[in-house]
Amino acid sequence: APTSDEPGDASDGGSGATGNVSDVRPLRILHLVARSHRRGAELVAIELADELDRRGHHNQVVALGPATDGGREPGIPPLADSARLGPRDLLARVRKVRRLLASEPFDVVLAHGGWPAQVAALAARRGGPARG
Repeated sequence: APTSDEPGDASDGGSGATGNVSDVRPLRILHLVARSHRRGAELVAIELADELDRRGHHNQVVALGPATDGGREPGIPPLADSARLGPRDLLARVRKVRRLLASEPFDVVLAHGGWPAQVAALAARRGGPARG
């Protein structure tokens, strides 16, 4: 009978993965948040990125803009100087995210929140992520 350490058992959902970090190529992950502050979705993104870093992945957290008071949290650089996040600002943020994705190869983009999800969806390359 298989033990819990053997591939294909119930503990791995039948995926065949052993759960060892060495079995997985490190991923380059971009975490996109709305604001450069430590609250709500931004805090979740920071904590997730920290844990994924500990597991050997490469993470970067960026914000669509500074905090509503104009502040900037260390470790969450804003892509724009304006704290406004309205429909008119959406396309400018999409262009900035597209430039970031073109300049740095990411395997995964995680959008934490509504505005980040909209920007990420509009910034995505047609046909899905680049293969490489």
